[in-house]
Order: sequence, then C-alpha cells, then structure tokens
Amino acid sequence: MSAWTRITEVYGSVNGGESRAIWVGAENGIEYLAKGPSLTPGWRHVGANELIAAQLAQRLGLPVLECRLLRMEQDLFVGTTWMSEAQFHPFITEALLEKCSNKDRIYPLVVFDSWICNTDRHEGNLLVRCSGLSESKGKSCSALRHTLLISDHNRSLLPDNLEVDHFDSLLKRKFLDEFILIGYIRNRIVNLQRLQDAVGLAEGVTDTDIDSIVNAVPDQLLADADKPAWTSFLTDRRDQLRTLLNENRSLFQYLARGDL
Repeated sequence: MSAWTRITEVYGSVNGGESRAIWVGAENGIEYLAKGPSLTPGWRHVGANELIAAQLAQRLGLPVLECRLLRMEQDLFVGTTWMSEAQFHPFITEALLEKCSNKDRIYPLVVFDSWICNTDRHEGNLLVRCSGLSESKGKSCSALRHTLLISDHNRSLLPDNLEVDHFDSLLKRKFLDEFILIGYIRNRIVNLQRLQDAVGLAEGVTDTDIDSIVNAVPDQLLADADKPAWTSFLTDRRDQLRTLLNENRSLFQYLARGDL
C-alpha cells in the first residue's frame, strides 16, 4: 500500500462529516472521496483509520469501495472510489437491506465493527448501491440490483487526536452495544453457524497479516513509533471477539442457541 496515485483535480469539499473530505480526480482517471490529516489537523489518524479498516474489511469479505493512497504536493490522502448521487442510496433502511443481494454480510459486519471498536455504524455509514432501470430513490427505487457497501471508519480504532494508550481502554470494553447500533441488523443475526464462520474469518487474519497491514501505512499517516501499539491492539482485540460475542448474546434476541 506504499504506492500512491497523484491527485490532478480538486472538485470541491463534501458537505457534512467530521473528516472534511474532498472530491478529487486522480491521474489514473478515477474520482475519489479523499480524507487526510492535512484536512483535519485535529484528526491526525483519519487516514490510518480508513486504510487499516479497509484492509481488514477485505480480509473478512466485506463489501468496501476501492481504497487507495493519493498524493497532492507533499500531502497524503486516503481515497475511496467516488459514487455519483444516482448510483447509491446514502442511507440504508430495513426495506433497502432486505433488497440487498449480499445482506448476509451483516454477520462479518458485526464482528468487524466489534473488532475495530466502531462507534459510528449508523444508517448513513451503510450505503446501498443500485443499478439498472430507474434512478428513482427511496421506497420507490425500482433498480434491478441492490448491493450493501460499508463506509466511513473515522470513529473506529484511534479517532480524534487520541494517543495509543486509548487502546488500553478499548480492550477493557466488554459491551458491544456501542459498536452494533442498528436494531434491525441485530435482529437479523439469527444463524449461529454464520456468526461462527464470521468470527473464524477474523481469527484467520494472522498476527503477520495484521503487522503487514499496519506497517504498510506511510509514516505521514501513522507514526512508525506508534505502529507496534496498533498491531498489539488489533491482535489482542481479535483474540477477544469470540468471548465478547458470547457474552453479548442478548443483543441478538433471535440468534439460535449455542456457543460461538
């Protein structure tokens, strides 16, 4: 992930959001939503959070947009593929989730958000991409295909300008309700085998994998001196997941009986 693509155009800022993201065009001809610490000096880990979360999500088979390092002059950014308003629903609903061809991905999703301690998985951070037929949105959307996408991991791992000792407090958090926020997603976690399989995917991300992911983040986005603490947190939290999910079974009122 050390290679980067040059930003050639800045089309403007994106309304809303703490990351103050910008819409850019890159030298490879692709447009991106770009985030980086130069846009939010008080959020120096915004790029590292996004980059590491995307790499871990891919290893769990979660649907994420392409994530790429971008550069403009001396500043580095993390870009995700830009989608026009006609391509997606910016907020998920229970009805839209039901339409998604990959709605089974909610099983690794709850494991993933518990792993990275994501406190911001609200309906606006679950997108639904639609294609075919009408471009109408909302309940009347008649697109042929709907696909669940996850986005925005600013408030996971190490948000704001927190120091790495914050990881110690995260490892002590035993309740998952702050990371699995949406009620109808909790209620759809019913199949014990699928949840077991999702935990297994996380446990299959090895210490070496995690070390490689963290150390591939450029020093401009994550200080080299801090990387061992990130690696240690991710490995320790991974090893807690099965126990934590067992202890938080009450969140999933329709989950079949049995231990994970």
